[in-house]
Amino acid sequence: MENDITRKFYDRNARGIPEDWVGMIRNTIAHVAPEFTMNRMLHDYIDRFYLKLQGRSEELRKKDYRLPKELAHWKHRILTRWKDIKVLEYDFPDVTRSIHRG
Repeated sequence: MENDITRKFYDRNARGIPEDWVGMIRNTIAHVAPEFTMNRMLHDYIDRFYLKLQGRSEELRKKDYRLPKELAHWKHRILTRWKDIKVLEYDFPDVTRSIHRG
């Protein structure tokens, strides 16, 4: 980069234009631009998002929305009984000990 790109940027013609650098940028844009089209973007969105969401929606609709109903029931059960939860025991590691290697 230091010997090629930077040099092209700072080498300017009499009008102050870095011709080699502009040429390099134009060439890069010409090669890259076709990949950034609205058509490609739409296909990416369809493949990466919409089709996955459609599949997930179909999965949630199965058996008269059984999975979402079960999740809603579980959440309701947890929320209504949250105050009754008691911690009877816990295991907390002793972080004050240091580990020596050698």
